Amino acid sequence: ISQSVENRILSTYTAFLCVEDSIEICENCGDDNNGDIITSAKNQLVPDQIKAFPNPFITDVEVIFPEKGKLQKIEIYNIMGQCIRSVDVNEQVSNYKWDGKTDNGTEVRAGIYLVVARFNNKVLTLKVQKR
Repeated sequence: ISQSVENRILSTYTAFLCVEDSIEICENCGDDNNGDIITSAKNQLVPDQIKAFPNPFITDVEVIFPEKGKLQKIEIYNIMGQCIRSVDVNEQVSNYKWDGKTDNGTEVRAGIYLVVARFNNKVLTLKVQKR
């Protein structure tokens, strides 16, 4: 992402759109001498995925973590890359319910939002849609 920002392909406001909740991680990927890509991560599930229900949502959405653990902080970003909600949780949880509101208490409009959760000292992301 930083290379894309440096080369002016993405801005700091749109770079978060590259973050996808279903990214395949392949530590053994590369190319052979013929130029073919060798991959060992095809169709594998990322163990630290988070889910949302319902998604799309109308009033609120529940973010479900892969296991019970420490949720340090959760942030919600709009499509412009602006942080519209930030909550310091610092509790052991297995889920978190977002009420669909900003930090100042106004209900968000219909659209795509990015959930960024600092969970068990990792950063997990998920796209959610408000109808």
